[in-house]
Amino acid sequence: MAMIKSWEEGRAEGRQEGRQEGRQEGRQEGRQEGRQEGRQEGRQEGRQEGRQEILLRVLRLRFGGEVDAHVEQRVATASADQIETWTSRLLSAPTLAELLAD
Repeated sequence: MAMIKSWEEGRAEGRQEGRQEGRQEGRQEGRQEGRQEGRQEGRQEGRQEGRQEILLRVLRLRFGGEVDAHVEQRVATASADQIETWTSRLLSAPTLAELLAD
């Protein structure tokens, strides 16, 4: 009986250790994935902000005082696709209103 009990105890201890190791590995993997996702999101946000700044700079050069706080807000809240659309219109749109048309 003592052998069976000690085998069962060893088995239970092994399971407990395995669970603890699995949790620890899972936490480490989760932290690592979170860091990677955070870095990737940061890079994407940085690129978006850079595109917005360049677009505003060119808009100010081309349209001057027409680029007011409302236009700045539109650019700041625009999607990446919208920024790309507006950027492609920079040379062809005769007015700021046409450039920013939806």
